[in-house]
Amino acid sequence: MTLEAQLRWAAETPFEGWDFSALRDRARFGEPTWSFTEVLRELIEPGVRSMLDVGTGGGEFLARLAPLPALTVATEAWLTNVPIAAATLAKAAHVVQYSAPADNGKQWGGESEPFLPFRDSVFDLVMARHESYLPLEIARVLRAGGVFATQQLSGNLTAAVRGLFDRPPPQERSWDLDVAVAQVEAAGLRVERSAKPAAVYRFFDVGALVYWLRATLGSFPTSTSSTTVPACTSSTNRPRAALRSTCPPPISWWWRASHKTGRPYGEVTHGCRRIS
Repeated sequence: MTLEAQLRWAAETPFEGWDFSALRDRARFGEPTWSFTEVLRELIEPGVRSMLDVGTGGGEFLARLAPLPALTVATEAWLTNVPIAAATLAKAAHVVQYSAPADNGKQWGGESEPFLPFRDSVFDLVMARHESYLPLEIARVLRAGGVFATQQLSGNLTAAVRGLFDRPPPQERSWDLDVAVAQVEAAGLRVERSAKPAAVYRFFDVGALVYWLRATLGSFPTSTSSTTVPACTSSTNRPRAALRSTCPPPISWWWRASHKTGRPYGEVTHGCRRIS
């Protein structure tokens, strides 16, 4: 397939929910050393009666965690995904459209808008998988002793990928595990467990990479001008291994933060029920 055909395919192939099956054998996504699915299943114990999934996509990942708590709610900011998630989750969860906050790398502490559309202290468990979130809002909707579990990709990935397209790095600070921990601790949560290994993503042609970028970063160029062809390939005849080895690996991490009882941001207490 020519480069032009690859980019045309990346631009025209629809993406729905959080389903990358269109890539088939054109990409391989490495898994971290943990299973976030198993982490969450351990947390969804009989005592967990309410759960929130922040940024559910098409609901595919949440559906794999069934059976879910009696009160399970999923939020989704992309309007196209809302009916897809509602159909996927059916009666297992309520799906609510909401406004997603800025990427966490653009948050400097104290942001409390946009609000999550829920009252205070309503959820025993909140999860966010590859979705931005406001730590203050997570702390607000968690019940005392509740748990926030999240798996994220390092913000360094965005800078590395932009470099492949000869684009300047993003203006926001690099978002990594240390910054993320500082954000949630400032909001009154205490991190109890965390991990940060590397998981390698392999793309076997440029079209697969651009398709993935469109889905995960919102939009990306699909023309064949010299400024938009990634630097990790100079020819459609270049060996697959070259593309695989020169594209940067993302960093994944997850942590589990338990809610501190007591006062709001700026006046937190140190009481905390560990769930471990």
